[in-house]
Amino acid sequence: MSAATFTAAAVNPCAPPLPSFLTRFAERSTLGDGTPFTIRPIRSNDKEIELCFLRGLSRESRYQRLLSGRDLLPGELRRLTEIDYTREMALIATLCRDDSGEEEIGVARYVLDDAGDSAEFAIVVGDCWQRRGLGEKLLQSLFAAAEGAGVSTLHAITLSTNLAMLRLAKKLGFTLKFQPGDASLMQLTKRWGQTPLK
Repeated sequence: MSAATFTAAAVNPCAPPLPSFLTRFAERSTLGDGTPFTIRPIRSNDKEIELCFLRGLSRESRYQRLLSGRDLLPGELRRLTEIDYTREMALIATLCRDDSGEEEIGVARYVLDDAGDSAEFAIVVGDCWQRRGLGEKLLQSLFAAAEGAGVSTLHAITLSTNLAMLRLAKKLGFTLKFQPGDASLMQLTKRWGQTPLK
């Protein structure tokens, strides 16, 4: 998927218009079962849907994402939604609910390292939307945004028991290795040009 596939016309009709510089990161897609959804950048006024999404995650999903089962810390919601697009990107997957507007069902984000050519990424998908292809679509869109921003390497740490994430990472061409000194954690690294496993 290339950045050229993102168009202004793809923005979710349930959401207020995106700033023009962000519309190229928005796209419509469908899951394997035909469910339509939108991927778009998060905005500062998405605090309500982001909070609803995070509160709806199971303890297990929160633990796999945050490496703990904790709730949001004071100020953390603001940090997650008021981002600096020159150094980070957060793409959310949303559904259009006629009666209540948008519903967030997943989010993937990266934050540049100090060097500026590599970035740490994270992804979390709502429990009832897992194992339906949404995580792969979100990461592919995040890859396109990162590559367009000049990022050459994405990396993350996940629990070694997070088998779904490890399978997806292998499929998308990440290198996996245990965190030195801690076999409960796994390092995921992808450099552009690595060939995904078949």
